[in-house]
Amino acid sequence: TAASAHTAEKQQNSPPDPTAPSRAEKQLADPTQRVHKVLDTARILYGLIHARYILTAQGLSDMKAKYKAHEFGACPRTLCDKQVVLPVGLSDTHSTSNENPLKLFCPRCQELYDHNVPGGNYIDGAFFGSTYPHLFLQTFREVRPPPPTQRYVPRVFGFKIAKVEEQALQNTAREEWPKRLKNEPVSDWDS
Repeated sequence: TAASAHTAEKQQNSPPDPTAPSRAEKQLADPTQRVHKVLDTARILYGLIHARYILTAQGLSDMKAKYKAHEFGACPRTLCDKQVVLPVGLSDTHSTSNENPLKLFCPRCQELYDHNVPGGNYIDGAFFGSTYPHLFLQTFREVRPPPPTQRYVPRVFGFKIAKVEEQALQNTAREEWPKRLKNEPVSDWDS
């Protein structure tokens, strides 16, 4: 036992072996983990290249075709009259902890909405970036919608609510909207 204690003490005091594999190398020694790491890195790289591509002339043109085909969905706000939305990220930096989910920007009401696809995969907002919808609308001014013609006027028993109260009510509704949207089915088919 004295010899084993001496050997353990010697190993603790000796410098690390530079030829010994690191913990990361040991983890990547498993072929399935290597494949998963390569695929995950490739997905991130593809997404970040996509964010750059859609800002080019050809990329904007391709995205205009998708916009006209309504591939990104419609604004959930009733008074926007099913205005086509554009994808946007709140950050241009990839998030490893799902902190930057893709959002949808409505060019009519100028609001952001969660990108909710029932059973859908997480899409990092950096794969579209924070610049895309605004550059798109500056480039293709002809697709820019007019501002909403109607504004919702809250009433209590037929009487308009005071402006201060109306603003507080709208701010509360904006804060609660994403919470409600996550729990509600997108259509009757989803329930």
